[in-house]
Amino acid sequence: MKITKNQLFASIISILIILASLAIMICDFALPSVNIWTHPVLTFIFCLCVGFFVFCLIIGIVKKSVWQLFLSAILSTFCIIYPFAHYPDFWWIGLIVTVVVWAVLAIFSFMLMGSKTEGIALNESPDYKDYKQRAEEKKNAQEQVEEELPEIKSFK
Repeated sequence: MKITKNQLFASIISILIILASLAIMICDFALPSVNIWTHPVLTFIFCLCVGFFVFCLIIGIVKKSVWQLFLSAILSTFCIIYPFAHYPDFWWIGLIVTVVVWAVLAIFSFMLMGSKTEGIALNESPDYKDYKQRAEEKKNAQEQVEEELPEIKSFK
């Protein structure tokens, strides 16, 4: 199985995100005076989520992939709520920001996919064929199969 350039690029970026998150976690663990948040493992997970959120967002925009935008929206939830969870008076701001980010990403994904689904709904897709066209194709395919059969010669 051959690895494409896009897969290699995604793999390298993913490894770099993991290594950067690991380095931040080790710094958080080794230097107690620089405690970023509650626990170094949570810091590692937070850094992973931020890195992959940005990566999925960029890939989703470049490739116009609704799946990548959906994945970035899920990752953004932890990226936004986790820092606000440490401030009990302002947790509601994290929820509002999360809802706004989800709404923006949902609208953006509808803008990306709107023309594709509209074309399918209005039967303007180039792959769309009505009943008559499909029946003609099926008939032509059967005629071609019948014509290609070899004749059987008798031994008389």
